[in-house]
Amino acid sequence: LLKSINGNQLSDVLKIADGVYVKDYGFNSGLKTLSVNSTQSEQTLLIYNGMRLNSRQNSYFDSGLLRLDDVSNITISSGGSSALYGSDAIGGVINIFSEGINNPDKKTLSLDLKAGTGSFGMKNVYGKLIIRKADELFLSVSYAHESGSNKYLYHYFDGLSIKEKERENSDYKNH
Repeated sequence: LLKSINGNQLSDVLKIADGVYVKDYGFNSGLKTLSVNSTQSEQTLLIYNGMRLNSRQNSYFDSGLLRLDDVSNITISSGGSSALYGSDAIGGVINIFSEGINNPDKKTLSLDLKAGTGSFGMKNVYGKLIIRKADELFLSVSYAHESGSNKYLYHYFDGLSIKEKERENSDYKNH
């Protein structure tokens, strides 16, 4: 189900989840914060494979940093989980699991490579290496790079005439 969602970031999936609000501060490279059940973003805890993602400084996490390629399952616990997790889980907990973390009996070596292009100079590259040897070793390493120039022509009306201009200074890079 996660692989069939249109998008490549965790925030793209959570936009359609019940009770989850994604506040998007910009296009692909903008900050994307999450909140559950109409609470604040700093009151929603994100856990990835058992590790807290929220910043200790302000309790935020940019959900646009996690790619869907690194996610196999998501559970959302809405409501007061602060007795179990602390004050940053008043709104709820979003628990994220990567693929293969729960299969310790398999021996695996896999490599996944993807590349793509899109509108306005968008290019992306993704690579993932998984090494697993039963209970003894599990290593998963991934890297993603996305960039775009976002240059396009538009019509600008200055009050007297319409001029054709090109959008500037809107390029971005995500790693």
